[in-house]
Amino acid sequence: MSKNIILYFLLTFNLLLVQGIFIQNSRIHSLNQEVRLNMKSNEIESDQVRDLLYQLSQAQLEHKTIETKFYVEGVVSALTNPKPMFEIWHAGYDRGSNVLREETIVNTVPVNIIEK
Repeated sequence: MSKNIILYFLLTFNLLLVQGIFIQNSRIHSLNQEVRLNMKSNEIESDQVRDLLYQLSQAQLEHKTIETKFYVEGVVSALTNPKPMFEIWHAGYDRGSNVLREETIVNTVPVNIIEK
C-alpha cells in the first residue's frame, strides 16, 4: 500500500513537472515571437522615419532652390532695369528724410508750447 502511494506521488510529481516544463516552453516561445514582432516593428518604424526625413530634406532643398531662384531673378531684374529700383530707393530715402525732419521739428519746439 505504501509503495502504491509513493508511486502515485512520484507519478503526480512527474506529471506536474512535465506540465510546468511545457508551460514554461510555451511562454518562452510566445516571448520569442513577441520579441521578433517588436524587432520587425522597429525596423519598419526606422524605415518610415528614414523615408520621412529624406522627404523633408528634399522639400527643404526644393524650398531653398525656389528662394534662390527668386533672389537671382530679382538681382537680374534690378541689374537689367535699374530705374524702378532707384525710384523706390529715392522714395524711401525721401520718406525717411521727412520723418527725420518732423522729429527734429517736434524736438526743437519749446515744451511750454506743446503743453498748451
